[in-house]
Amino acid sequence: MLVPEEIETFLAIARFGSLGAAAEALHASQSTVSYRLQALERRMGQRLVERARGDKRTTLSTAGANFLAVAERWEDLAEETRRIRNRHHVPVRIGAADAIAIHVLPPVLRELTEDPTAPRITVETATGPGVCDRVALSHLDVGFVFFERVHADLRVEPVATSEMRLFLARGSEAGAVDGHPVSLRELRLDREVRLPWGPDLLAWRQRFPWSEPLAEVAKAFALWPFLQAPDVWAVAPAFMAADLVQRTGCTVHPVVEEPPARTIYRITHRKPRATIAHAVRTVERTWARVASQVGRPGTGLHMLDSPEA
Repeated sequence: MLVPEEIETFLAIARFGSLGAAAEALHASQSTVSYRLQALERRMGQRLVERARGDKRTTLSTAGANFLAVAERWEDLAEETRRIRNRHHVPVRIGAADAIAIHVLPPVLRELTEDPTAPRITVETATGPGVCDRVALSHLDVGFVFFERVHADLRVEPVATSEMRLFLARGSEAGAVDGHPVSLRELRLDREVRLPWGPDLLAWRQRFPWSEPLAEVAKAFALWPFLQAPDVWAVAPAFMAADLVQRTGCTVHPVVEEPPARTIYRITHRKPRATIAHAVRTVERTWARVASQVGRPGTGLHMLDSPEA
């Protein structure tokens, strides 16, 4: 039977090359390190470490070199066991704009849920500035937003793009065939439902005659009831198309005037909490692993190359 303290001590001696350096790394006395090594050697029935008289340096014997691979596998398994045991204690807090949380993140969250080694997660939605501010304050660990926020404490990485589309209530006066391009000049501007997609989209919108919209909503799901009323329309990311069509029966069209596409950015703190640094990397690796599913043809989402953390 292997004793964890003895394995850890052997690995420290192998890596640091002396009993004294191993003792310092383990915050133990040199006599304790020597005792643990001797106990392990008795247990194995072989000398694992060679120690020349008068020389503080140590080398591995042939048996020790062979045992090193076993000890390193044991270390990996012990770390995996600790992660499984602790996954419910330190959650990773994910924040996102609600459209991203509803339409983009589900495959990522499902993958994390099905992985027994993944961390426990909490998810909240907020505006883009709100998500960024909470990540900067370490109140959130990972954020997904629609615009690039410049902040000294934030690491910002573009991970996906989506073209903007016109969503038009079925039976509207414009009478456009589903999928055919439509100009905003063909629409009743007072029947628009407007969402805050970002300052660049607002600047694009100002190219057209100004009219008070039918409604301004802060959450993407608020489009559902409006798009069932005559002549109502909205401009939104293409990745929302499948859900909105299913819920409202609306038609989806390219916009002749070509509004700027949305980019999804992943936001993390440059100096994450030590207790969740590994878990944040797990979220990033999971995103990379399911990218082909999230951005498969027909979803309206184009994944950007993002190497696994």
